[in-house]
Amino acid sequence: MGRDPFSEIDWDRLTRPRPPAGGPGCGFGLLIWVGAGLIGLFVLGLVLTEIYVEYLWFDSLGFSSVYITRLRTQVLAFLGGSLAAAIIFGLNLLVASRVIRRRPRFGGVFREMGGPAIPRPVIGVALAAGSLVFGGLAAGRWLTFLQWVNAEPFGLTEPILGQEIGFYLFSLPVLRFGASSLIAAVIIALIGTGVYYLVSLSAEEGFSGKVVVPGAAVAHLAVVGGVLALALAANYVVAGYEIVYSTRGVVPGASYADVNAQLPAFRALTGLSLLLALSLFAVPLAGLRPAAVLAGIWVAAAVLGGALYPNLVQQFEVRPTELARERPYIENAIRMTRLAFGLDRIREVPYEVGGQLTPTIIQQNRPTLDNVRLWDWRPTLTVYQQVQSIRPYYEFVDVDIDRYVIDGRYRQVLLSARELTDQLPAQADTWQNRHLVFTHGYGVVMNPVNEVGPEGLPRFFIKDIPPTGVIRVERPEIYHGERTRNYVIVNTLASEFDYPRGDENVYATYTGRGGIRLDSWVRRLAFSWFFGDPNIILSNFITDQSRILFRRNIQERLQAIAPFLTFDSDPYIVIADGRLVWIIDAYTTSTYFPHAQFYRTQTANFNYIRNSVKVTVDAYDGTVTFYVFDPQDPLIRVYQKVFPDLFVPVDRAPASIRAHFRYPEGLFRAQAELYRVYHMTDPTVFYNREDLWEIPKELFGARREVVDVEPYYVIMRLPGEPREEFVLIQPFVAARRPNMVAWLAARSDPPAYGDMVVYKFSKETIVFGPIQIEARIDQDPQISAQFTLWSQAGSDVIRGNLLVIPIDRSVIYVEPVYLQAERGQIPELKRVVVAVGDRLAMEASLEEALARVAGIAVPAQPPPTGPPPVPGSLADLARQAKEAYDRALERLRQGDWAGYGEALKDLEAALNRLVQETAPR
Repeated sequence: MGRDPFSEIDWDRLTRPRPPAGGPGCGFGLLIWVGAGLIGLFVLGLVLTEIYVEYLWFDSLGFSSVYITRLRTQVLAFLGGSLAAAIIFGLNLLVASRVIRRRPRFGGVFREMGGPAIPRPVIGVALAAGSLVFGGLAAGRWLTFLQWVNAEPFGLTEPILGQEIGFYLFSLPVLRFGASSLIAAVIIALIGTGVYYLVSLSAEEGFSGKVVVPGAAVAHLAVVGGVLALALAANYVVAGYEIVYSTRGVVPGASYADVNAQLPAFRALTGLSLLLALSLFAVPLAGLRPAAVLAGIWVAAAVLGGALYPNLVQQFEVRPTELARERPYIENAIRMTRLAFGLDRIREVPYEVGGQLTPTIIQQNRPTLDNVRLWDWRPTLTVYQQVQSIRPYYEFVDVDIDRYVIDGRYRQVLLSARELTDQLPAQADTWQNRHLVFTHGYGVVMNPVNEVGPEGLPRFFIKDIPPTGVIRVERPEIYHGERTRNYVIVNTLASEFDYPRGDENVYATYTGRGGIRLDSWVRRLAFSWFFGDPNIILSNFITDQSRILFRRNIQERLQAIAPFLTFDSDPYIVIADGRLVWIIDAYTTSTYFPHAQFYRTQTANFNYIRNSVKVTVDAYDGTVTFYVFDPQDPLIRVYQKVFPDLFVPVDRAPASIRAHFRYPEGLFRAQAELYRVYHMTDPTVFYNREDLWEIPKELFGARREVVDVEPYYVIMRLPGEPREEFVLIQPFVAARRPNMVAWLAARSDPPAYGDMVVYKFSKETIVFGPIQIEARIDQDPQISAQFTLWSQAGSDVIRGNLLVIPIDRSVIYVEPVYLQAERGQIPELKRVVVAVGDRLAMEASLEEALARVAGIAVPAQPPPTGPPPVPGSLADLARQAKEAYDRALERLRQGDWAGYGEALKDLEAALNRLVQETAPR
C-alpha cells in the first residue's frame, strides 16, 4: 500500500480551539489600519493642496491650460505605468498562488500555519509599492510621451540607419523607456514569483531545507523567463538604433566598429533572444534541456559578440588604419554636429591685417570707438553697490550690457536693477517686514560704457531714487527679479515700503494684476499649508483684497511654467515704454541628436540647441510672455502643439521690446566652443587636429589671474557693412600658439539678426593674441613703473577685460586700468591701454591713447593754474593754455583734425609766451 499523505499532519494541533476574535492582536491591527489611514489622508491633503495652489498660480498667469495638460498627462502616465506593472506582478502571483493551492498538502499545512506562508497583506503591500514605483517612473516621463504623440519631422535623414531625425528625438526615447521598464518589471516579477514559490514550498516541508519544485511551477517560471527573453530581444532592437550615440570611435556617433561589429552582434542577439523565448515557452512540452542549451549559447554570445568582438575589431582592425576606416564616420560627425549647433550657418570671410591706425580710420570709425567698453562689468558692479545702493537693504545682483538710442546716438550702456536684498538687518527681520512691508526693489542705474566723470567714476544716464536721467522710468518698482525669492503679500493693512526720501520713507500700494487674491479662508488655509506658515491665516493685516506673490525669482518662475525649455543664465533688464521688463533667452535642447558632439557645462548637457524662444517678465506685475523666435525649429513646433496657449508669435512683441533682443551669450559660448574644432570640415585635417583653435587667455583683476577671454558685446561696423551694429565677438588663437587666427561675430540688429561670420586671418600674417598683448604691457618700462608706483602708494591696480576691436585692416586692443585704494571700495578708471601692431600706449583717456598709437602728437598737460598765485598776466596765459588744451582734446574726440591742429597751435603759442614771461632776466 502507498504512504498515507495525511499521516504526518498533527490533527490535535489543527483541531485545537483558536483564540477569540477580539484579542489584543485585533486591537493592534486596528491601530495599524487607523494609522495608515491617517497617513494616507495627510499625504492626500498635501497632494491636493499642492494641485490647488499650483492651479491658482498658473491661472493667475493665464496658463491654466498648460498646467492641466501637464497634470492630465502625468496622471494618465502614472495610472498606465501602475496598471501595467500591477498586471505583470499580479498575474504572476495569481498563477503562482493557484499552483500552490493545487498542491495535495496545501490545505492542511496552511491551516496549521494559520494562513499562507507569506501573509496576504505583505503581498498586497509589495504589489502596490512595486506598481506605484513604476507609475511614478512613467509620470516622470510625461514630456517624453507628449513629444512622441506630437512629433514633428526634421526633414533630415540620419546617414547610417536611414531613419528620420525626428525618430531619434521623439520616438526612440519612448522605445528605450518601454524596453528598460519591461525588462525591469519582468525581472522583478520573476524574482518575486521565485521567492513566493520558494517560501511556500519550503513551508510544505516544514522549512527543513528540502524543496521539491512541482512541474507547474517550473513551467510558470519558464514562461516568465520567455517573456524576459522577448523583452531582451526588444532591448537589442532599441540598442541597435542607439549606436548613433556611441563613444567608441574617434568622433561621437557610430564608428566603423559599431556599424560592422556591434550592430551585427545586436541583430544576432535579437534572433538568439527570440529563439530562447520560444524554447522557454516550450518547456512544458520539450523540457528544460533545449532552453538550457540556448541560454548558454545566449550568454556566450552576449559576452563575446556583444562586448568582446566589437572591441577586438576596434583594436586590431580599426586602430592600425584608423583614418581610412573612420573617414566616413568622421564626415558624419562633422556634418551632424554642425547642423545640431547651427555651425553650418557660419560664413567664413578672410580678414587681411596690415594697415596702420590713421586719423582717417579713427574718424571713419568714430561710432565704434565712441562705444568701446571702458567700464568692465565687474568693477562697475562694485561702483553701483558703493555709490547707488542708497540704503543697505538694496543691492545690485548683476550688470547687463545693452544698447539704446540716446539723443539721436546709438549708445552701448551698462545697467543694473536695484533689487531688495533677502538679508534684512536682524532688528528688522520680522515676518511682517519680510512678507508685507519690504516687498520690492526700486529702479535701475545706467551709464554709457565709455564715459568717465571727473573722479574716475561712470557718468550716469540714470541714477538715484526716484530714478532721474535721460530715459523715463514710469514704473520703477521691481517685484520680480534675479534676487527675489520669498513670497510677499500686497494690498494689506500694513504700509508697503516704496523708497527712502531724506529722513523719511515713501509708502505705496500695489496696483498690478499679478498674484493671487486671498479672498477666502480656503485659499488662506491652502497657502498657509503650502508654505508651512500659519501667519498667512492668522495675520490681521490680510484682507479679501490682499494678493500673494510667489515664485518671484524669474528663473524659478520660468522653470515652473516651462521645464522643457533651457533658460539662459543671464537675464537682462530693459526699459520699454517706461516699464522695467526682464528678457530671458530660452533654448530648445536635446540629448538625442544622432552623431553630434555633446556640449557639457556644470549646468547643461546637450547635443542639439536652438534659441527658439524669447521670454519677457514684467518686473512689476510678473506677467510672462513666451515669444516664438525660431518657428522653423521642430522642437518648438512640438511644444506649440502640446501647449497652444503658451506661445505667441514674435511679431506680436512690442517694438520697444524687439529693439533689445540680442544674440544670446549662452548659445554663442556653446557655438564658439564647438566651432574651434568643427570649423575643420576636411576629415584628414580634423583627425590630425591640424588647425585646432583655442579660446585665448588674458590677465584680469588686481591679482592678474589668467582667465579665458569671454565673449563680449560691441557696437561696431563689420567689414563691408554700411553702418555700426550691436555684435557679439569671440577671438580665437591657434592651439599651442598664442597668435590670434580668427574672430567670430554674431549680429543682433535686424534685419541681420542671427547672422554669424568668422573672420580668418591669413596664415602668413602674425596677429598678436590677447596674452601676448598682456605680456607687452607688463614689459613696457613706463607702464610697469606706473603700476609699481601705484601699488607702492597703497592702491590695487585692477586690469579690466582686454577687448579686441577689429577696425578696417587694423586690430585694436583696449584694456582699461582701474585703481582701488586698499582701504577703499570704489574702483576708479584711471588709465586706458591701447595697442595696435607694434605700438603701445597708456594714457588718461581712450582718445589720447588712440592718438598716441596713431602717431598723432598729444598735447602735454599744461602747468597747474592753482596756488601758489601768479601775476595776472601769467594767470591769463595759463588759462589760455588750459583752454587750448581742452579744446584740442575735444576736437580730437570729434575727429576734427583741422580744429585739432589749430588748438595745438594756440597751445604752443600760449606755452611759448609762458616760457618767455618766466625766463630769468
